[in-house]
Amino acid sequence: MVMTGGGPMAAAYPIDGQGVLAPQHVLDPEAQATNAFLQSAAACLIPKLSNYAGRNVAAFPQLSQSIPLITRAAEFYGQRDFARALTQVYQAYRLVAILRTQQPALPDPTI
Repeated sequence: MVMTGGGPMAAAYPIDGQGVLAPQHVLDPEAQATNAFLQSAAACLIPKLSNYAGRNVAAFPQLSQSIPLITRAAEFYGQRDFARALTQVYQAYRLVAILRTQQPALPDPTI
C-alpha cells in the first residue's frame, strides 16, 4: 500500500501490518556514491582540460576543436548532470589523443 501526500513523508509502506512513513527523496547508498564519484571526477578534469587547452591553443590551433566539448562539460556540470559532464570530458580527452597522433609535439594533457 502506497499513500501519497504533499509533504516530505509522502509514502507509507506496510511492514508487519503497520504503515511506516519513509522520506520521499531517499537515494540508495550506491546512487549516492556514483553521483559523488562522477561529481568529483568532473570537478577535477574540467578545469584541468580547460587550462590545458587555454595554454596550448595558440601553438596548436587544432585544440580549438576541444573547446566546445569542454564548454559543454562545464554546462552539464552546472546542471548537476555529472555523468554527461564526464562523458563530454572524455570526448575532449579522446579528441586530444587523436590530435596527438597527428601532431606528436602536442603536449600530454594528463601531465
